[in-house]
Amino acid sequence: MARRSSAVRRGTKGPTFSWAPVVGRHETAVSYLSRLAVMNGRSIGDLRTETGILARDIDLGLEPAVRKMASLCGMGVGRLAQWSPRRLPDRSWRLHGQDLGREGPDRTFFRWCPTCVREDAAGHGEIGPYLRAEWQVPHIRSCDRHGIMLLAATPARRQFEPFHFAETIAALLPSIDRIVGETVSVPASPFEGYLRRRLAGERRSVVWLDTMPFHAAADFCGIVGAVANHGRKVRPTSLSAAQSYAAAEAGFSAIGSGPADLRTFLAGIHAGTRNGRGVWGARASIGHVHVFLERKIADEAYAPAIEAVRDFLLDTVPFDADDVLFGTPVGQRRIHTVRTASLQSGAHARTMRKVLVRTGHVDADNLAKHRDHHTTLDAQAVDQLLVDLQTALTTPKVIERTGIPRLHLNYMIEAGHLPSLTMSTDVRWAKHKFGLRDIDVLIARIFDGAQEMPGSLPGIYDIMETRAKAVCSVQEIVTLVLDGKLTWKGRLAGRHDYMALMLDPEEVRQLVRRQEGTGLTMIAAAVFMGMSAKSVKKFADSGDLPTVVEINAVNRCPQTVVTRAGAEKFKSDHISLFEAAERFDIHFLRAKAMLEDAGIRPAFDPVEFLTTFYDRRRVEAFGA
Repeated sequence: MARRSSAVRRGTKGPTFSWAPVVGRHETAVSYLSRLAVMNGRSIGDLRTETGILARDIDLGLEPAVRKMASLCGMGVGRLAQWSPRRLPDRSWRLHGQDLGREGPDRTFFRWCPTCVREDAAGHGEIGPYLRAEWQVPHIRSCDRHGIMLLAATPARRQFEPFHFAETIAALLPSIDRIVGETVSVPASPFEGYLRRRLAGERRSVVWLDTMPFHAAADFCGIVGAVANHGRKVRPTSLSAAQSYAAAEAGFSAIGSGPADLRTFLAGIHAGTRNGRGVWGARASIGHVHVFLERKIADEAYAPAIEAVRDFLLDTVPFDADDVLFGTPVGQRRIHTVRTASLQSGAHARTMRKVLVRTGHVDADNLAKHRDHHTTLDAQAVDQLLVDLQTALTTPKVIERTGIPRLHLNYMIEAGHLPSLTMSTDVRWAKHKFGLRDIDVLIARIFDGAQEMPGSLPGIYDIMETRAKAVCSVQEIVTLVLDGKLTWKGRLAGRHDYMALMLDPEEVRQLVRRQEGTGLTMIAAAVFMGMSAKSVKKFADSGDLPTVVEINAVNRCPQTVVTRAGAEKFKSDHISLFEAAERFDIHFLRAKAMLEDAGIRPAFDPVEFLTTFYDRRRVEAFGA
């Protein structure tokens, strides 16, 4: 090509270059410019001087520069412009419709496939090899056609010029067979296959990663895989090329179909942190995944990943409502630990552990495995319990607030009239705590239907004096009051304490006497059935004599008695040895021997029950 002045060159119409290479599949404009210079025996800098092609703009993928170069070569600009990485005004890069982010393509070096280069050079020599667009994408590190790792080449750089691809490859061609023999084979890469399909505009199925730009999806897969392969504290910059390749594959596999698979992966990482010490936060939970996304909170490209990981962390890590996660306040706590629940409720940690186990919010085995600040529970499930515990009262405080005597209050607790927030009703020496609402409900039940009294009335007394005059137990009078069995109750005007309750002793006495039972005490049952009281107790314990609890007519205390019907049935079904001897009018030892000879054995073990009883029907048949 002869040298001409600038004026002459600018006025030239039609193609300027007599020799121009054929555009390769997915070839970049930088590659084509490099091959064009070699084919015409010029340097890249000379092309600017002679033709006005701006190599710097070609390097940036600017379409006017690429179009000018294509027109000078007598061809269209379509494929060349589409597959050339182009820098946008916001300094980010785009390739074939995919956003490569601000870091963009590799521009100071390039990766290449020796086998592809050897095949390109087989028919066209040093101008045959060309740079594929995929080779400049940082996340693609293997050749899908030949199944080998791409090699890195670092060409010489000249000021204001892009790297000279053809010149660099020409220096490698004499050793190409040796280089091909030293390449490392790798299996097919699902991750890189996904990236190539995105670059090509193919959509086999809708996947969650498609909601993020190309570079964000690739970066996120890489960091997830690095944590999967090398642990939470991995330093991604320290990984080798092979390790990064494997990490990206592991990350793509871990993310799978989307947030559900990602949560499963993060849960596995998180589970290994539950026995640690110190503050249990986002970084301690999922390691470098959090560190990476924390640096990307201002980049909308990573918003889907940040949202999914944030949702997981809120469901697993005990953040306070005022904490900030990925630049946004938590707002509402989702997870409590035993420690945070203790701090919020004001209850001691040991008390909190017992309460949570009794209420079923925490499994006792789980509590034994982990520390208080690593034992988690649903914040919403325990929210009301913690609010109630903040204002809960102990037993002495309840007595002070209501005026209920200790014995009366103990019975109310045991009978379930005043539930304990700590679920410790049946626990001996437990430190009960009672909610203000439950206390108010109890007081309302006590005074339900009570008539206001301006002062004392004849024959009307407070509950303590009424109990004494009616000769009844605490349980009886409290049950009458709380079950609404009294037809009349009074309350001293201006008072709401327990001692302001006024009752009629005569009404209480009549109701209590109606409750007296008709059962037989152990002694009375012994006389009735012809055995000792000890034997009656044995039969009652074994269930052969039915028993009930009745009020003692003298001391008004509950006692266990034998039902009269049960005693009569036992006596009708069985006969004692002494009663049989009297019926036969012989000595009891002779009667015992006769019954044994007849094959009639005692119905119960005489040693265990301290007496001898037989089946009455068999004995009477024998006597007849």
